[in-house]
Amino acid sequence: MTDIEHLEQLAIEAALKSEWKSAIVYNLKILEIEIDVSALLRLGYINFKIGNWKEARKHYQKALKIQPLNHLARINLEKVKILEKKGYKNNNNYNTVDLNQFLEITGKTKNVHLVNVGQKNIIAALTIGQPVNLIQKKRKIEVRTVENEYVGSLPDDLSKRLSHFIKANSIYEAFVKESDLTYIVIFIREVKKGKRVANYLSFPRNIQSQLNKMGQDEKNDQQDDSEEEVWDDEVSDVGRLENDLEEDNFLPVQSEDDEE
Repeated sequence: MTDIEHLEQLAIEAALKSEWKSAIVYNLKILEIEIDVSALLRLGYINFKIGNWKEARKHYQKALKIQPLNHLARINLEKVKILEKKGYKNNNNYNTVDLNQFLEITGKTKNVHLVNVGQKNIIAALTIGQPVNLIQKKRKIEVRTVENEYVGSLPDDLSKRLSHFIKANSIYEAFVKESDLTYIVIFIREVKKGKRVANYLSFPRNIQSQLNKMGQDEKNDQQDDSEEEVWDDEVSDVGRLENDLEEDNFLPVQSEDDEE
């Protein structure tokens, strides 16, 4: 293993542990030996994570001078410029990425490309591993930050499916997995499944699978709930009527003489 390879390994390990100062030192040592685009990109990323926009911009610009078509450098440089212009301060606490956070489980997890993405200044501030909330609307499910900033929406077919599950008291958690200024991928994981949908998969291969049956189950449950409410109302009305009649002496009261 060469000196550069060793330093690169140390830099990556430090970054994975969110030991940013050590990661910066290792990458700068690599640049002292030779100009390395990967090291520049890592320095840009680290400074982006800690909110040091000036340093992040400098390293991304250096990377682009060497590789003008480097997509990662161009996208992240644009993010930095947007956040600098908005005077954004990186105050999020999502710096540590759990390597098991994106563990895929068939039927229980899904990577989702969002549609109708939000404003660039909000998207630019997203970080990998950042938790987001799934908010149910009438015909779609929106994705928002914990500060309630709009990020994007789930595709229509998935929105329709998860709406049935969420109405049945299922619980999900979601995290940012990939993002640039034009697209976002989130990772959704099933935490708890509601009783009414216990026999259905949250994320089958065919998202449309058994949607009609789930919809019918939902209607049946609503009908049962409605009938129970009507019955409760009727029982309550009878009880009130008896009380009223007793108070107005309309109901016969059996005397002690009658009992004899």
